[in-house]
Amino acid sequence: MAPRSLSFVRQIFLTLEGTGHLTGTRTAGNTPYNRYTCNLCCNKRRYHPKYGTERPWFEYTHGNPTEN
Repeated sequence: MAPRSLSFVRQIFLTLEGTGHLTGTRTAGNTPYNRYTCNLCCNKRRYHPKYGTERPWFEYTHGNPTEN
């Protein structure tokens, strides 16, 4: 049996918005900003809006930390 590669994405529901305030996915959907960062490590995050039955969520993007 060949080993399978599992790709998994951590879904996050709280983050810092462009103004530095903590926000959740529902608020981000109502008032979207162009920049989201991790509240712990300051890495960039990407917002994924709600599609069908999937809840909205944030995903880490790979790259350098942002400067706030």
